[in-house]
Amino acid sequence: MKVFGLQVWAKGMNKISKDLNKPKEISVGKALFYSFTFPKMIGLFNWILKTNDKDK
Repeated sequence: MKVFGLQVWAKGMNKISKDLNKPKEISVGKALFYSFTFPKMIGLFNWILKTNDKDK
C-alpha cells in the first residue's frame, strides 16, 4: 500500500511540475484543481513517511 501511495504521489507531482512548466496552458480550472490537490499530495507524502517510520 505504501509503495502504491508513493507511486501515486510521484506521478501527481510529476504531472503538476510538467503543467507548471507550461504556464500558458494552465486554466483557472486547473489552478483551482492544483490549489486543492497540492496540500493533499503533501499530506499523502507525510502520511507515507509516518507509516514508514512505524515499520522500523
